[in-house]
Amino acid sequence: MSDASQSSSASSSAPVTQPSACAVILCGGSGTRFGAATPKQFELLGGRPLFAWSVDRIAGIASGAGHAGQAAIIEVVLVLPEAGIPHVAEREIIDIEGRHPEVRFSRTIGGARRQDSVAAGLAALTSRCDVVLVHDSARPFLPVEAVENLIAEAHATGGALLACPATDTIKQADEQGRVAATLDRRTIWMAQTPQAFRAEYLNAVADLLRSEREFTDEAAALEALGVGVRLIPSPATNLKITTPEDLRRAAAMIDDDGQIAP
Repeated sequence: MSDASQSSSASSSAPVTQPSACAVILCGGSGTRFGAATPKQFELLGGRPLFAWSVDRIAGIASGAGHAGQAAIIEVVLVLPEAGIPHVAEREIIDIEGRHPEVRFSRTIGGARRQDSVAAGLAALTSRCDVVLVHDSARPFLPVEAVENLIAEAHATGGALLACPATDTIKQADEQGRVAATLDRRTIWMAQTPQAFRAEYLNAVADLLRSEREFTDEAAALEALGVGVRLIPSPATNLKITTPEDLRRAAAMIDDDGQIAP
């Protein structure tokens, strides 16, 4: 066999390396816009606390759970409120940890701003991984296949986020509330979470998030670092629960078996 044939044979038989990922899941918001005494992440959805849906789905992206080449989640950090969590939420976390023994779970306390909570979660990570992922637990129905694509793209290019293409006509307003421009919706994407970046940027992202500068998401911090951020198409079903009406809409998406209806 020629050297070229040997090289080709070795290349084709080599195992595909899975990019490993660590996830920071934000569960510590006050949910003031939701307008309830209980923070929205602990409101029940399909008989489970809202936050549990996304934690379970992210933890399920583990080594051996998918196809060759897909991402493997090896660590999950839950960012929780300083005031503590309800008993039902504590029981749910214990159950999730039992279902995913291959994943390392830990907890930390969030900060005053969303970006402070993300920075706290990043500081709590202890595992060496290829990609870091940040998710808002108020998005319970994250699409697993899109998240796997997200992690692979972030690993390959540096940074990525899930986003949904705009379908409505988008108007830009002036300070008087009048239409200043009609934007080309073909260039407009609605940012979602998870968002992800290569682990080599972890310290730089965390330093920016701890600064006085305001960042509404991790992609903005990556942009400030000069990292190109790729958009990964995601369905509108990856909705964010902000109001009681959103929670009712999400409940209607769950079937009688407690699964997300197709």
